[in-house]
Amino acid sequence: SEGGCEVIVVDNGSTDQSADIAQSFDQVTLLRETDYLGSPYSARNRGIEAASGSLIALLDATCVPAPTWLEEGVKCVGNSSVDFVAGHVEFTFSDPPTAGEFLDSMTNIRMRDNVRKRGVAKTANLFVPKSLFEAVGLFSEGIRSGGDVQWTSRVTKEGYTLGFCEDAVARKPARGLSALIK
Repeated sequence: SEGGCEVIVVDNGSTDQSADIAQSFDQVTLLRETDYLGSPYSARNRGIEAASGSLIALLDATCVPAPTWLEEGVKCVGNSSVDFVAGHVEFTFSDPPTAGEFLDSMTNIRMRDNVRKRGVAKTANLFVPKSLFEAVGLFSEGIRSGGDVQWTSRVTKEGYTLGFCEDAVARKPARGLSALIK
């Protein structure tokens, strides 16, 4: 919305009550992706297409943003010489943590390293000007995994710069061993 932000939730085949919960908030726009059920990238594309703002902030469905997440991410995009920004993903663990959770937290996402060493990022926590999507296109449709790394790699190879924002924190539960194997 003008002067603020809009929240768009895209349901792409959830089986829990998340769509009903999202719909219960007046300030949330609920969309449905029906062509590519289970594809987070197709769901993200529907949200990007519907967004009216100039900056798109993406979060995974399992991520919980810190209270200052949006403010810090917007600040990093506006106060830097980069074209788009990946935020910090902090893992949360069960009590007691499992070996699978430790493995996931040590090998998955690693936003800072991926940005600085490979020029790629995950959409678990990503801030992209809408004009960048208009210039280079959206995510590949219908895929289940890896579309974020594919897209960010393509964008950086086209000469756009990706930065890392330590203070834009989103928390994500680490996956257990069975989820990692799957």
